[in-house]
Amino acid sequence: MTKADEDQEDGARRLYGGVRVNYPVRIGAHLAAGLLLGSVFAMKPPQSMWWVAAVMLIWPHLAYWLSRRAKDSRRSEMRALLVDSFLIGAYGGLSSLNPWIIVALGGAMHASNLGSGGGRHAVRGLIALACGLLVGAALTGFEFRPDTSLLTIGLSAVAAALYLSLFGHAIHAESLRTRKTRAALEERNREIEAQAVHLEQARTEAVQANKAKSAFLANMSHELRTPLNAVIGYTELLDEELPASTTPEARADLGRIKHAATELLAMINAVLDLTRLDANKVHLHLEDCDLRGLLSSVDTAVNPTMVANGNRMQVDVQPGLSVVHADALRLRQVLIAVVSNAAKFMSHGVVRLRATTHGHPTGAMEVRFDVQDSGIGMSPEAMAKLFQPFLQVDESTTRAFGGSGLGLAISRRLCRLMGGDIDVTSQPGEGSCFTVWLPQPVPSEPGA
Repeated sequence: MTKADEDQEDGARRLYGGVRVNYPVRIGAHLAAGLLLGSVFAMKPPQSMWWVAAVMLIWPHLAYWLSRRAKDSRRSEMRALLVDSFLIGAYGGLSSLNPWIIVALGGAMHASNLGSGGGRHAVRGLIALACGLLVGAALTGFEFRPDTSLLTIGLSAVAAALYLSLFGHAIHAESLRTRKTRAALEERNREIEAQAVHLEQARTEAVQANKAKSAFLANMSHELRTPLNAVIGYTELLDEELPASTTPEARADLGRIKHAATELLAMINAVLDLTRLDANKVHLHLEDCDLRGLLSSVDTAVNPTMVANGNRMQVDVQPGLSVVHADALRLRQVLIAVVSNAAKFMSHGVVRLRATTHGHPTGAMEVRFDVQDSGIGMSPEAMAKLFQPFLQVDESTTRAFGGSGLGLAISRRLCRLMGGDIDVTSQPGEGSCFTVWLPQPVPSEPGA
């Protein structure tokens, strides 16, 4: 479909109902006016009045064409009705001010103006009718013929009846169209209401299912952590109690057991954190924390992952920055997740962790932690999935690097709970930079 066809279709869809009503009525009215003028001019043929017949034949179609292409078809039709009023008045003036023609056509035109545009528009129509009378009478030298033939009287009555009948029929047809449209809208509303009820039921069921899921995961996480802690504890005891004659292969197997149990425990803890976040049961304890001590504990926690992939960690802290206002436990959890993620997707490289402060014109402050690596990087499509639970960049990364896809999702939620957020910039093959920022309270002025 071309642009012109679309515009024409839109114009037809927005067409004012009065245009459809008045089009056949306008044709009938001007034909009736022609018959009436013909009955008057039969007694005294006019000179050079061919243009009157042209107007009667062309104007109804021209008015319809203009209204269909107008941006506001209602206003266009109101203007067309004023033109009709003027022409009807002119016909009355051309008929030597024949009272039968003026009353019959003028009364019908006034009814049309009143029905289409209300009282104010009807007054404008009467003014246009009077102007038409003056123009038409001026063209005939203000000749007045009180004598009226029986043919003119009869045609006047027929014209008035025809006009009003056509107008009534068109109004009825438009009423039927409106009724059908209203019925279709009501049916559509009923369907929408039924869909809304169904969606509300589905939403309620989903909420209940989510609550049941969260409760189940919370309970199962607790039940699973207890035996896993026992497995890890007994593995450590066995490692300490093994005799010196134990083969390296046996010690390696014991290490694999401990590592697998530790990984599983970390995943269960992540699921438990996620369920608590979903249930809004994570309570923060915001306080001033020792930044350097916190970053040192992060370095210690991620060191095994760094060593396993041949990476090293570099920590840079802005001079003078020693305290951060946050939940120390949750901030440590976020930084460990981000740094571990960087170390996991890189080998034999450097993970840089920078802590800086930034101010705003409003006086607010924020602390930023930038974690930059030179790993595999990510595409914009991959970054769109990054903070969604249980999702990683693609299946190949899950197979190659492992993980449940929960760490970054939990980190973003924790950051937002503390009033901040976490963002990422990355390019494929050029590494990534994760930025964690947290708002800081405005320091009070001395003596305040």
